[in-house]
Amino acid sequence: MPLATREAIAQQAQSPHHETYCKIKAKENFERRDLRGYLFKAFEAGGYAPQWVQAGSSESNEHLEAKQECRDKAAKQIFDADDIDLNQALEIERSYSASWAERCQAIKARLKAQLPGIERSALWTWEFVRLVRFEDRTLLNKLEASWLFKNQEDAEYLQRRKWKQQLRTFLPDISDRWLKLRLLKNLGIEQFLNPDSSWTADSPEVRDFIKRCKKKAVANVLGYPDKKAPMRYINRLLASIGVKLVAQQIREGSERVWSYRYQPEATTKLTSKGAQRVCSLPENWDVLAELTAVGPVKKVEDLKQAELLEQQDFEVVTDEAINKQIQQSSVTEPAGENTTEVSAVEEAWGWVKRWGQWVRCHAVGWCQERTRRLIQYQGPTGEWLDIGRH
Repeated sequence: MPLATREAIAQQAQSPHHETYCKIKAKENFERRDLRGYLFKAFEAGGYAPQWVQAGSSESNEHLEAKQECRDKAAKQIFDADDIDLNQALEIERSYSASWAERCQAIKARLKAQLPGIERSALWTWEFVRLVRFEDRTLLNKLEASWLFKNQEDAEYLQRRKWKQQLRTFLPDISDRWLKLRLLKNLGIEQFLNPDSSWTADSPEVRDFIKRCKKKAVANVLGYPDKKAPMRYINRLLASIGVKLVAQQIREGSERVWSYRYQPEATTKLTSKGAQRVCSLPENWDVLAELTAVGPVKKVEDLKQAELLEQQDFEVVTDEAINKQIQQSSVTEPAGENTTEVSAVEEAWGWVKRWGQWVRCHAVGWCQERTRRLIQYQGPTGEWLDIGRH
């Protein structure tokens, strides 16, 4: 970690903003033990008269129905919102005066950015918006964490790039997700993703894994294992990457115990509540995982390409262009007294460092001798300026 980043972290840790955050967080953690009781006390202190409502009563049922209707309405409004680009969505998210219609546009743009191409798939419905917005809010985070877990090299590359940049993030907002995922990898949690095996609380693999998780350095990151329910602890860790082991009661001797296994293929189980889907992965996981991978893969490729250009101090893109377009127009150059030569102009573009940052540049044609390309770069106000011949 760069020294400047360490100094920035130390400075933030001593700031009044960080101290206030810690006090609020401590109060939140304390009240979490009896959140309902503290909410009642807060309402009473504010002059309200809250009342308990029994589950299953007509009032609770009406509240549940109204809640579902509100969620349906909000999901449909988000789905039907006008399309905007991600930059416009970020501006709306930063605005405290944005209307609900504008926020629906921002939410829709954010979803499409997280799942590139989702709007062209059969999954893109208002029901899907309702799913990720209200029913399973952690689904998109699990998809991204699953990609980071399976692509450790690229994930570490992105993490290192982040820490090399100037620290502009509020200290409590820094996520420890990558640290947890790398630790899970080192602990060997992948052994529980074998569909040909099953485990109980007394399995040697489970005992060994729990023993390693009890170490202070590990427990401080992942949390301490539950002594009475080790498989519940393992399932909680797997849930961070979107996986849940399927439980089934089996007989061992004269006792019945719970057996857990990884089941990637979905099956249907008939219960008293009707047909139930049984699977270790959420529905449509493979399709969503493929869409989720588009963004980070492109980001890694772009960053590595920029680093390569920086190391080479900008080498003009020629035949092996990042993006190459053959223009329909042609250029005619004199090749003799009465002859002409017609050739297509290939427009190649790349990046060049100006004013301490990377700016776009492109080739606009050939010099008169046809030995070098004429290069232009985009200025601060969007105008194209000449670099010269390369």
